[in-house]
Amino acid sequence: MLEAIRLDGVALRYASEELKSDLELVTEAVEVSGGEALIYADEEIRSDPDMVRLAMEAPVGADKALAGASQQLLSNREFVLEILQKDGLSLQYVLPAWRDNRQVVLTAVQQNGEALQYASDNLRESSKVVEAAVAQNPQALRFAADELREDEEIVTEAIKQDGSALAHSLGNIRSLKRVAPKAVKQSWEALPHEQVQGGAGFEAYLEAAKQDWRAVSEIFKKPPECWPSEEELTQMAVANPEVVRAPELRGNRVVAKAALEVDGMMLNYLLPDLRRDYDLVAVAVHQNGNALGVAHPCMRRDKNLLHLRTNALHRAQRDEWRRTGQVTLRTKAGTETALGEVAADAAADEEEGEEEDGEEDEEGGEPGDVSVEDGNPAEDERDRK
Repeated sequence: MLEAIRLDGVALRYASEELKSDLELVTEAVEVSGGEALIYADEEIRSDPDMVRLAMEAPVGADKALAGASQQLLSNREFVLEILQKDGLSLQYVLPAWRDNRQVVLTAVQQNGEALQYASDNLRESSKVVEAAVAQNPQALRFAADELREDEEIVTEAIKQDGSALAHSLGNIRSLKRVAPKAVKQSWEALPHEQVQGGAGFEAYLEAAKQDWRAVSEIFKKPPECWPSEEELTQMAVANPEVVRAPELRGNRVVAKAALEVDGMMLNYLLPDLRRDYDLVAVAVHQNGNALGVAHPCMRRDKNLLHLRTNALHRAQRDEWRRTGQVTLRTKAGTETALGEVAADAAADEEEGEEEDGEEDEEGGEPGDVSVEDGNPAEDERDRK
């Protein structure tokens, strides 16, 4: 039994009264299992404030430390406040009188807004208490009295921090144009709950789409008069190319083109017909050479697209060199060697494109490139002499 208690303090529940009053043994149990062990200890030990404090430090059961306190300790207002300053949710273990005490409840909700659920009905109707809870955790709005969940000022404060808290509002708050759009801008997850006549507006929808492509699907669940125009959807695609992952946009060619110009890999999410659309695939591959790998299989051996892929990969490598401060060489051999490490497979597919790239590099090169063939004319003249 002693070994079992040392391994799992909860085993104290099966111990004899003598063992439950053994301070050393109980201490070991509480160090392991916190309040889950303390609740089975002798009353005298449970009346020791230090034992409750020890339980709060345990790796398990720390959240139940106050549950293990004796009635004597739970009647001590100062001690209860001390514990609530560290764990507001411990309000659930205090005496009913403390749950109706404004200072005690304020202390709890200021530490953890969700402690509001354990306050008395009277204090859940208190604007001051609810405001404090919502300031700490906007989701605590769901525990406020119904009339306060309809309060525009309180709901507005909640959605400023977390727009999804709009879900916990009641009444006509969700349909107010001065409230609901703010929630949608702050969090796309407010979209299912806003009920503004005619929609929250494109500005709000755009901000939501920037956050998550799933916002688009939520928008299309609303009445048609709320839907964005194709031009507005295109703006969304530029702001967040992933919007084409929405089932409603996977077959929209105009929106798809805008998305692919920003992120060619979004080709992967389009419908098969668009993934074999030559112009769209070309746009995608130009932006990201790897996009050819997610195009329709019938497009992957197209000579022009393979050439475009090679150029895109080379361009990406040159951009990476510039970004990291590395230097490219203009010589054909040097260029092939450096780029071959990143785009060897593309070069093999499109040998002709590789040769053309080499010729272009020899003739002009990229701004800032260094040529091992270019020398200093004056120095060359001196060497000849």
